[in-house]
Amino acid sequence: MRGVARPGFTLVEVLIGLLVASIALAAGFGALAAVGDNAGRADEATAELLDGAAKRAMLIDLIEGVRLRHGGERFQGLSAELLGLPSDEMLLPTTGNTGLPVSPVIARLYVDTDPATPEEGLVAEVIARVGDEPVYLPLVPEAGRMTASYGVIGPTGQWSWNPEWTVNRLPDAIQLVLEPAPGRTLQPLLEYPIRVRLEAVR
Repeated sequence: MRGVARPGFTLVEVLIGLLVASIALAAGFGALAAVGDNAGRADEATAELLDGAAKRAMLIDLIEGVRLRHGGERFQGLSAELLGLPSDEMLLPTTGNTGLPVSPVIARLYVDTDPATPEEGLVAEVIARVGDEPVYLPLVPEAGRMTASYGVIGPTGQWSWNPEWTVNRLPDAIQLVLEPAPGRTLQPLLEYPIRVRLEAVR
């Protein structure tokens, strides 16, 4: 008597099954690689955003900390045209966080384009007292130009913006606009104007 045929797979069926499984695995690995690539790009974008936010916060802190302690101390905003330079400069006494153990300090904000110096871009040159050796804080290395405006509220509540400030009192607000150096780009949060009200420290 003939035996009953055993259930099983032919060689052709096994090969087809292996082919289908390998195609499914290849598609799965491709999707996994794409997810990994997207996660890497998201991490880079997040790091860039956080770095721009930290630099913006430091600039705001320096400006918000502006204080005139006595009559001889001055806040000064100099326009690029007046200086004969490609970027504005600002000299401000500030209680903002500069890393120095003393406060307030005198900070000079300017764009360093000199290839002979280790600093580049927007820099804060900070001293505790006149005659001290300055400490240099790199703020935005990618910056090639800073344009500062100084706002004053008129009697009717209208704002007027001046390109320079040499009056012996503080303006009502300060606005900074940064532009990248040639061939560089700014972090997204630094592309927008930085405007700080100084109404509490007049």
